[in-house]
Amino acid sequence: MADASINHIQLRWIASEVNPAYRWVKIMIDERNLVDLVTEWESRIKLSVKSRNEYKGVPEYLFAQHEYYADAWFGFRPVASVDDHYGSGIYGDKVSLLECGNRRCGVVDCWPFTCEISVTDDLVIWHSFENPVRTELALEFDDHDVKGIDDPYAGFGPFTFLKSEYVVELNALLKDTEYGRPVSSST
Repeated sequence: MADASINHIQLRWIASEVNPAYRWVKIMIDERNLVDLVTEWESRIKLSVKSRNEYKGVPEYLFAQHEYYADAWFGFRPVASVDDHYGSGIYGDKVSLLECGNRRCGVVDCWPFTCEISVTDDLVIWHSFENPVRTELALEFDDHDVKGIDDPYAGFGPFTFLKSEYVVELNALLKDTEYGRPVSSST
């Protein structure tokens, strides 16, 4: 019998409806799309539609243009300062899992959904979720609907994966692109 506290992950490339050559990561947790899980959470805590946004997975090119990005998904911390990673999907100790899903935007860092990734000998844990842009907006606009909410994502997650399953999924994702490189389960 499986441990109820262990989540299962699937990572797949999804082609853009606008340009099929452009792909992003679809993240499934326990057979549920992470985009749906986040959107449902934001609805449940009553974030207004104007402060919610469309999400989609991170674009494939992040794995190519920023050498630390795949490593960050495996819990390795970048060695450069956060300023050196603008547009990289890396935000200090957090890595972007989802980005802006607006078809007309396409700007990395526009609407990221981030988390910290911790790794033990047997587990990979996604925790401490945040949308840093939403946090900045809450500080900037007094009438913004998350003003006064210390952490709108408190209670979302954490998601705990078997390291062996996570590595298989991440390697399959990376092997299906010219940019990627496999990671080791012993890392």
